[in-house]
Amino acid sequence: MRISTKIAGTMSICFCMGLSFAPAAIAAGSPFLDVIVADRFFNRSEGHPSLRIRTRDEVLVDVMVYDKSGRCVFVDSGTELQRKHEVQLAGLPEVSRGVFVFCLVARDNDGTRLGIYPDDPGGGDVVKVDDSMIDAKQDLIRYLLPRSSFVRIRAGIKDGPYLEPVLAWQPQASGRHELPWDGTVLGGVFKDLHRHPDTQVIVSAVSLPLNVLIDTKTAATGVENTTVTPGSSTLPERLADLRQSPWPDLLRNLGSDAGMPVVADYRLTLDADVRASEQLATIRIDCHSDDRAELLNQRFEIMVFGDALFITEDERAILPFTYEMTTRGITPGLHQWTVNIIDSRGRLGTASREITIPQHQEGKSHD
Repeated sequence: MRISTKIAGTMSICFCMGLSFAPAAIAAGSPFLDVIVADRFFNRSEGHPSLRIRTRDEVLVDVMVYDKSGRCVFVDSGTELQRKHEVQLAGLPEVSRGVFVFCLVARDNDGTRLGIYPDDPGGGDVVKVDDSMIDAKQDLIRYLLPRSSFVRIRAGIKDGPYLEPVLAWQPQASGRHELPWDGTVLGGVFKDLHRHPDTQVIVSAVSLPLNVLIDTKTAATGVENTTVTPGSSTLPERLADLRQSPWPDLLRNLGSDAGMPVVADYRLTLDADVRASEQLATIRIDCHSDDRAELLNQRFEIMVFGDALFITEDERAILPFTYEMTTRGITPGLHQWTVNIIDSRGRLGTASREITIPQHQEGKSHD
């Protein structure tokens, strides 16, 4: 079977299932009564988020904002004792993937620290995605998020390979969403999958921490910015212990205990040497050098597919992986080959490419 353009049919949808939990409550005895975030998802060219805070007593409130690595990039120090506070978070710098978390510190007029918010940021819970459908006529995936979440949408073939994400690691607000998709993945190696009866789309969602802020413009690009950002050295001495986020690796590890981590796929290479005269093909699979240490320090499985049909697997694989197979019985022409790697924690790597199987001609070879 060759997955190609203009294949009629219906789409089946597979959803991750799990429990959904309410945001973490404010701890008993905390000086904070409630914290409301306005414009949590913001576009820096159009506006900025703000915080409306109520406290039990008249206090001063300091606000620290951190980037994804836990580095402080913004500080606002309260100057007036009051019970109601409103803080405009204007001027947040551009940071990696557009993701921030904030921390509030309540203090009295003498500078004595009275409490920190949030006590527990929460996040990392598997979110059940309901009310979802594929609209093949309008080339859309529609779904409803009951909570603000990190979202990944991955294409795959029933009883066949997983393919690359249609939507990879993107924070989204709660509510209804429409994702344009014409069924193309891997730069056109597979086309019109949304019309194929054996195609599946897996919508995975992991809840966001309650103190997260998202710059939607940067988040949409997935920009990784590791340069030193403005505001990282402006904390007053009383906040020196909060120069780094009080929740180390909060965003990098989010979801790892939920069994559905929002982490990038392993980066794989898939090469093929087709020898027409011998009617043999050699498939070579390897991973990116930066992924090698993590992948090779655990057990992982390799599966190879041709035209979405299972060819072979190795449940205790090593890399580089080489597989030699006969091309006898394969129709000459263009075919799609896909490899999946799945590690012991469920992290996935996938790669696909088109390979031409030539007519058998004695004494000649084709790559």
